This record gives sequence, structure tokens and C-alpha cells, in this order.
Amino acid sequence: MTAQTVVGLEIAQSHVRAVEVAPGATPRVVAWGEVPLPEGVAEDSEVIDAAALTLALDQLWVRSRISHKKVVLGLTSRRILVREYATPLTSRTAIMQSLPFEVQDVLPVPVDQAVLDFYAIDHVDSLVRGLVVAAIAEPIDELLRVLERSRIVAASVDLTAFALARIAPAVAAPGETVALLHIGEHTTTVTIVQDGVPRFVRTLPAEIPASAPVVIENEWIGAAVDDGATRAELRAGRTAVLAPADETPDLVQRVRSTLQFYAARSGAAPVERVLVSGAGSLHPGVLPALAAALDQSIDRVPIDRLAVFPGEPPEPRRAADFVSTIGLTIGGER
Repeated sequence: MTAQTVVGLEIAQSHVRAVEVAPGATPRVVAWGEVPLPEGVAEDSEVIDAAALTLALDQLWVRSRISHKKVVLGLTSRRILVREYATPLTSRTAIMQSLPFEVQDVLPVPVDQAVLDFYAIDHVDSLVRGLVVAAIAEPIDELLRVLERSRIVAASVDLTAFALARIAPAVAAPGETVALLHIGEHTTTVTIVQDGVPRFVRTLPAEIPASAPVVIENEWIGAAVDDGATRAELRAGRTAVLAPADETPDLVQRVRSTLQFYAARSGAAPVERVLVSGAGSLHPGVLPALAAALDQSIDRVPIDRLAVFPGEPPEPRRAADFVSTIGLTIGGER
């Protein structure tokens, strides 16, 4: 099974989650699961408490029964810069050599302390156009060190935004330009995709409660652990969901402004539909507010269009979150 499956792994603020998928014409989920994280363990795909995160990862593998530890690691962070870039250079080697000089003025750290990449989109009028990705190296290195403690190997590192782009062919019509919104409880990723190619990416902040407060005893799959919960309670499987302050109006305004900014770009293909996923999208006020504020029609991403789950499909909150995790397992440039 090991050589024939791909494992996607995401580390969010309130959960770690992973899915093992057997690729093919109809991708098939072999194993999947998630483990709650206490407050203050991780944030924006960055490690705060390495010991607690290692414990959660160990629990995740034991209980989900994922068959191997070679993963595609997904990152979602407001500190990762993704911007459009056009260059007359045609070779990837030359483009990568030029990037430090192009982004050094917009990075919060010296360029030698950053990780840079270039996602090529197309070649128009003697220019190669694409997306520059720039991230601070130290948080990513720390995250990889935590994975090593759990004997997990990151075969590649990917952005949630690009994982969302790769699910687009399964949920959008050929040639259709769509905006994929993955609304987490703390961060929202906006990826505008045309024919399966990401054209525009933004990461937005927002606190969107996914559900009312609840305590679940003797259950290893859950949501964020209460501030008062201890590491021992995490081991025992006691979880709690907190409902943070609702920032739905702020999020909707940020999404609207983002789509307007994209539309104002020269040559931008009009966004025809907005496709929504993520646990935050299940908050009862989110979709009606988006529908009232946006000109485009709004649909949820149906997870059964992405992969077949064994037995019963995940309940709605988990299904909404696992959209991006499944996207990590779909082939494509990392």
C-alpha cells in the first residue's frame, strides 16, 4: 500500500489532520483522521509547543492507521507572501537566481533567511508569468524538525492555496474561472483558478466559529481544546469547542475586496462562481452573507467529487475541512 498511496498532512490552529489516498481515475481514501490541538500549540502552520504537537501527530498516526509516514505537508499562513511576477527569463534556474533581488524589499527578514519559489503559469509576449512564493525559513524548519520527532518525512511542502487549485478540475467546468474559498476558523484562503491553474492567491484573517461550545468525553477526534484543558486531558481525549467572537462581516468584506482587487487587474478573467469549503463555512451566517455581498453564485465543494471514502462519509464539519487535505494528495507542482 505504501508506494501506491499519497498522504496529505495539515497542521491548523485547532487540529492536525491527515488523509491517505490511493490515486486513480476515482481517488479512494484509505485512511483518515484528525486530532485536536490545545490552544497555544500551533498557529498559522507554525510550531509554538513542539512537545504537544509531537504528541498529537503520534496520536493521529496510531488512531487513523495511516500506513506510512511519507507526506505532502500543507501550509496556510498569513506570513507567506504570494504575489504575481513576470520575467523575460525563460529557464527555471535563471528565474530562481533572480528572485532574491525581486523580493528582498518586501520580506520581513533578510533574503538568506527566507524560502523562495516560483509557480509558473504561462508564457505571454516574451514573458514568463507566475506566482512568487516567499516564506520565512525558520518556522518551516522548526515544523520539519517536529515531524522528524514523529518519524514523519515531508516528501514535499505545498501551500493550501495550490492544493485548492488542484481540486478545481473536479468541481469546475472546463474553462470556468472560479474562486475557491477555504474558510477555516482562524484563516481563510482565497485561490482564483482558471482551467485548473491558480491565477491569484490571498490569505485572510478571520475568527469564524464553526459550532457552539461543547465538551466531548472519550473521543479522540474533535475541535480546539479549551484554554483550561491540560496536556493530560489531550492524552485522555477530552476536547472542547470554543465559539470565538464572530467576525463574519469582516471576513465577507475582505473577500469582496479581494475579488474586486483581482477583477481590476488587466486581463483578469471574470470569476464565474465561488466554491466554498472549510469548517468556518458551516457557520450559519457565512454563506448568506457572502451571497448578499458577492455577484457570483456560491456553492459548497462536494467532497464526494474529490475522493471516495470508505464506509460513511465524514460528517459536514470534517468533510469541509478535509477538502484542502485531499487536495494535497492530488498530483501537481509543489
